[in-house]
Amino acid sequence: MPFAALIVAAPWAWFLVRDAWAPLNAVAVTLPAISIGAAAVLMVLAVLTRRWLPVLVAISTLLMAAGAIFGPRLAHEASGPSIAMSIVFANVYEANTSPEQAAQDLLSRGADIVAAAELRDHTRAALDEQSAGYPYVADHRQLTLRSRWPLEILPIPEDLPDPWAMLTWVRPPDGDPFRILVLHVPNPSSATTFETQAEQVELIVSIVQRLERRGPIVVVGDLNLSDRTTGYRLLDSHLFDAMRAGDLAHNTYAGGAWRFAMLRIDHLFLAEGWCASNPRVFVVHGSDHRGIGAAIGPCP
Repeated sequence: MPFAALIVAAPWAWFLVRDAWAPLNAVAVTLPAISIGAAAVLMVLAVLTRRWLPVLVAISTLLMAAGAIFGPRLAHEASGPSIAMSIVFANVYEANTSPEQAAQDLLSRGADIVAAAELRDHTRAALDEQSAGYPYVADHRQLTLRSRWPLEILPIPEDLPDPWAMLTWVRPPDGDPFRILVLHVPNPSSATTFETQAEQVELIVSIVQRLERRGPIVVVGDLNLSDRTTGYRLLDSHLFDAMRAGDLAHNTYAGGAWRFAMLRIDHLFLAEGWCASNPRVFVVHGSDHRGIGAAIGPCP
């Protein structure tokens, strides 16, 4: 009986080992498929052997996976900002075939600040045509920021790779200026590795901590970082995940078969002293990502 209990509890060892080795993040990313596949094999084994132990292990595996998947999405108990400023972001997909509709999807949210990644000329032109209510623009490579309030592009911290970051001041009419760091971090499944991604997240955290000494900072973008990975837990331990402010966070990647992996890789993080409310995820036509947005600002 003790041995059987140990076997049933074995899947929960995942929470003890998941941060021990960077390549295990690949398992974390594909955990929904792995857990369902393992449970199916165990159920077949239960039928073939006519034993209950594989059934119990299958149930334990699925419960563990549910905890790993939904745990980092549970709502934070948080008060809304004292001065609310709305922001939306989306990776609009560089090969977007519906640029006008994608631009409308972003701009129709009525946000004070609109950010986007993977912006090519056709989508940039569509944004320009429709963004009359956003007189201030900051562009850097495939990143953009559109604002109702004055913007100022700042030098990118020298240790942050230039192609995937943009730093700006935003000066709202009410409240103090703050900075926004817009990111599009390389994909560990193709453009980099999970080991390198972990180093990149550590770098982002150290830069944000440095910048925080000079005032509030907002981090938003496509981080290609699943909320089941070590890197997410590192960011979440230093910053506030605005997409969990009073609500369950939702998937943001919907491309191909990966949509079944239940990935949340687009994020909105706030420095200490800032709060959020009304987080939301929305469709962006022609993109393999969902847009994200929330009301943000200083805590009461």
